[in-house]
Amino acid sequence: MVRPGVRLAFQFHASWCWRLFPMPDDTDIDDAVDALRRLQQLGLLDGTDAVVLHRLLAQVVQVQLGSTETLAVAEERIGRVVTWGNIRDEPHTLYPFVIHLRHVALRALDRADKIGLILVNSLALYERNIGSYSTARSLLEKIKETHSNLLVNDANIMEIITNNLAAVLCHQGLYSESQELYEGILRNLVNSNVNKDIYIVDIMNNLSIVLSYQYKYLEAKLLLEKAIRLYRKELGKSQDKLLATMMNNLASILEKQGIYHDSQSLYEEALIIQEQIFGPENPNTLSTKNNLALVLSLQGLHGEAESIWKHVLEIRKKVLGLDHVHTAQSMNNLGVAFEEKGSYNEAYELHISALNIRNHTLGQNHPDTIQSMNNLALVYARLGQYKESQQLYTQTLKWYQQQPSLMSTDDVRIMNNLAYVLENQKLYSEAYDLYQRVLVLTTHRFGIHSDYSQLIRETLDQLRPKISK
Repeated sequence: MVRPGVRLAFQFHASWCWRLFPMPDDTDIDDAVDALRRLQQLGLLDGTDAVVLHRLLAQVVQVQLGSTETLAVAEERIGRVVTWGNIRDEPHTLYPFVIHLRHVALRALDRADKIGLILVNSLALYERNIGSYSTARSLLEKIKETHSNLLVNDANIMEIITNNLAAVLCHQGLYSESQELYEGILRNLVNSNVNKDIYIVDIMNNLSIVLSYQYKYLEAKLLLEKAIRLYRKELGKSQDKLLATMMNNLASILEKQGIYHDSQSLYEEALIIQEQIFGPENPNTLSTKNNLALVLSLQGLHGEAESIWKHVLEIRKKVLGLDHVHTAQSMNNLGVAFEEKGSYNEAYELHISALNIRNHTLGQNHPDTIQSMNNLALVYARLGQYKESQQLYTQTLKWYQQQPSLMSTDDVRIMNNLAYVLENQKLYSEAYDLYQRVLVLTTHRFGIHSDYSQLIRETLDQLRPKISK
């Protein structure tokens, strides 16, 4: 038999942590606290980050309250709260519930029912939003592996799970795999007889992101413009989250194409919508602010860009934490801003922090990690630490040469910078050979009369006498 004090403590614990069971109206709060302390003294509470009933006591409570009914209520309430947090992309609001979400989701993983799949998917989304991409991918792949029959019979859930898996693969830098999944979903949606325009628009938007990461800017731009037209004209949408997201993504593509003024206008329009819907500290709003600062910097407005990046970094530290990939992105961008004004020591501190986060979270072969290595190599060179710079440039160049689909001007720039570092170490022959390779690439890609090709020829002319000595 569960004594009144133990039952009172459980009710207090449940209402505090899960907010599932209301406290009886006549319960004195001091009595509840005393009951909790008594449970702790008896060793019937576990947990450090959150208070959890000891497994043996939990079994007793399940018997007393009816385990099936209690579990159903808990799953429904936790699922509702976590879905709300995931939709708003605000993982920090879910911290008190995560331990419970993990418990019910992992227990539901072996159940072949819709509620269980939704819970596991919600946990995967949470892991993605905090930057734990490997964990999120593992959960989603586990769903597809163990619940294939249920997914085949429910196209909507199949689309949701596949879409989320494609997004995680994109975050991991596995762009071709992600593109393949998105294209498969899009084909199925277009071929279905059900009106799913809203889902088609969402997948078109996601696919455009993956295409842009592979430097397929024109294809991505046309696809995204088509999605925005469909969303506005066919669905009559004028201001909401998805439209703001698509505007932000189109602005990013225009920025990469050098169309800075139009890019800035789209970022500013998207930012107005996001601040109205989510507020100024939402991760979506912060991402758009970050992107706006980048396009301002590319137009020479470095002071404005630096001010925005500092603000975004502080908010991301507070909202997302120091180890989140978005925080690392802000560190990286602010580090570049410090580079441009010659504050190399400050830039070094930011780039080394960003690199450590990205290495730990994304792995050493992720494009964002390579970006941090490249930026740190540049700072090392500016500080005269040429050996350290050479090591990092060599690693990044090797990565690009293994990714031919991603090679653009970046690999040429890295090769040029590595040659410069070799030259400053008086390794003139090695530098000369590398500059010659740069000249071949610039002539092929930009033309023999391009400014870049002419600059490399002048560098070779200046270096040639040093080799003969």
